[in-house]
Amino acid sequence: DIILAISNSGETTELFEMIRAVKPLGILVVTLAGNLNSRLARLSDVVIDVGVPREACAFGLAPTASTTAALAVGDALAVVLTRKKNFNINDFRNFHPGGHLGRRLMVPVVQLMKRGENIPKVVVGASMEEVIDEMNRKGLGATLVMDKEGKLMGIFTDGDLRRAITRWGSELYERVIEDVMTRDPKTVTVDSSVADALQIMERFLITVLPVISEQGSVEGILHLHDLLGKGQVEFRITNQVIE
Repeated sequence: DIILAISNSGETTELFEMIRAVKPLGILVVTLAGNLNSRLARLSDVVIDVGVPREACAFGLAPTASTTAALAVGDALAVVLTRKKNFNINDFRNFHPGGHLGRRLMVPVVQLMKRGENIPKVVVGASMEEVIDEMNRKGLGATLVMDKEGKLMGIFTDGDLRRAITRWGSELYERVIEDVMTRDPKTVTVDSSVADALQIMERFLITVLPVISEQGSVEGILHLHDLLGKGQVEFRITNQVIE
């Protein structure tokens, strides 16, 4: 176990007494302190310096800049730990089931996906003029490509459009969607959760996912914004003081 203690002065009596009581148990104590010579800092195993030149308070007394510094370093530690522990979307869902984000991750994608006429879609054989018009009207930065039976054949995104312009130039409007679409796009099924969709988006660096049935027909489309609802940090460690 590890105790993370936060004290700007490092002289908080209640915190000092608590740390002194648990030290014999062999628990590692990491302290965020603004005074490296304080009692709490000397008692800790690792000290992270969050000292500030002065408080933002007009009188230089009320904790303002110091609390912001502690908050920033605390967030940085949390981010580093999630990476070191390979903490993923499912872990977040399991450890935060009661919070708003945790509950949202367990929601089935069918509750958030766009359906029917809100789905940007064209059929095979569509001209580039039709494709771009559909993308502009639906505003998701992509359009699905289906056959006449409604089965998903591919996807065409803003990124595909940029690459097509680079390749075809002024001849792009002479092409049909099959010439430029991405075939076999990443998808989720109607019984997938928001957590499942976010993992795919994160892994493949995409923001749009088609939602299909078990038979491969298009049921909806998800954008990253629908799911969310609208550098590695390094510390220099010297003599067990992280600066």
